[in-house]
Amino acid sequence: MLQLLPTLWDDPQLFVLLVLSLAISLILGLSFHEFSHALVGDALGDSTPRRQGRLTLNPWRHLDPAGTLMMVLAGFGWAKPVQINARGLRIGPGVGMALVAVAGPLSNFALAAMLAAPLKAGILPLYSPRVLDLWGFDNYLAFLLYFIVVINVTLGVFNLLPLPPMDGSRVAQLLPGAVGEFFRAIEPYGFGILFLLLALPLFTGGEIDLIGAIIDPIRTRVLDLLLTG
Repeated sequence: MLQLLPTLWDDPQLFVLLVLSLAISLILGLSFHEFSHALVGDALGDSTPRRQGRLTLNPWRHLDPAGTLMMVLAGFGWAKPVQINARGLRIGPGVGMALVAVAGPLSNFALAAMLAAPLKAGILPLYSPRVLDLWGFDNYLAFLLYFIVVINVTLGVFNLLPLPPMDGSRVAQLLPGAVGEFFRAIEPYGFGILFLLLALPLFTGGEIDLIGAIIDPIRTRVLDLLLTG
């Protein structure tokens, strides 16, 4: 289905279906991701997310206007980060923040696995959108679920990158010795490094895409397991 995406723009009906599916998938994925950060932070003893109204799946509490606009314009954006007082976590700031961080991508994987189940079992038929005139409600639902699965797996894998400000950096900083020290040392420069890595395909005409080289095989494998494996 992903291979069809570049060919959908010439059909207004397919275009609307694609845009709506992507928008719903992103809103749901980002809201679930940030809610999970807030939920684990609250469970570990920090009341900041609760006081700031982040213990909710309401997307208006989690979406960042600038980050949402960037997703539309550049294909890369962000939600409003959940604020956590590391010192308020009862199991300590290091391990506590790592658990709060990893809760986001794990929640995306869990949501993807749950919604992929009816597709994998064949309960909902996933057919080519080129036959929309023959589709029923179950086909539209399958198409939407497919995109929710793809977006959530993408969010999960991307956020596990060990670069600040991604969630994986909190786990990487707990590694022993020089490795953990390295990830702690680059934290102030993480956003700049990440931006440069994301911009590399643009600067090199697509010849160099380090992040894609890491993410794409993992995402493909996870999607295969959830949808067909």
